[in-house]
Amino acid sequence: MSVTVSAPGKVLLAGGYLVLESPNAGLVLAANKRFYCTVDTKDDKDSENDFTTIVVNSPQFHSRWEYRLLSTQRENDGLCVRLISALDNQTTNDFIEKTLRLAMAYVIGGGNKMIPSTIELTICADNDFYSTIPHLEERSLVGTPENVESLP
Repeated sequence: MSVTVSAPGKVLLAGGYLVLESPNAGLVLAANKRFYCTVDTKDDKDSENDFTTIVVNSPQFHSRWEYRLLSTQRENDGLCVRLISALDNQTTNDFIEKTLRLAMAYVIGGGNKMIPSTIELTICADNDFYSTIPHLEERSLVGTPENVESLP
């Protein structure tokens, strides 16, 4: 099954990774461009793994992260959701990892026992959300809205 969702883009002007922890604040401006996330799920009925594989692709940044999702219900501590890097020398991305842990804790904690064996996410944004100057220059294009929209 494949589903694509979108949300309005925002620009974090100040705060950086600190905003992931309370009580740190950030300064954010709304943008008139959108972010998109396509979710593909696969369920391997023959798999004997006790984990879910989560793959995150970011084609605009030529990046890929792969995790193993493990969850356990603890008597005193409640639900524990862990992500373990599945690739050697994988860079960390606190924004992605915290978002995945929170989203999966919500899904699993809500009683959903039918988690697929593989979840693949592809994240991207409207082209003009990012700095497109190098991409325009390498194609000898001027910075017009039409040329930005023509970029892959």
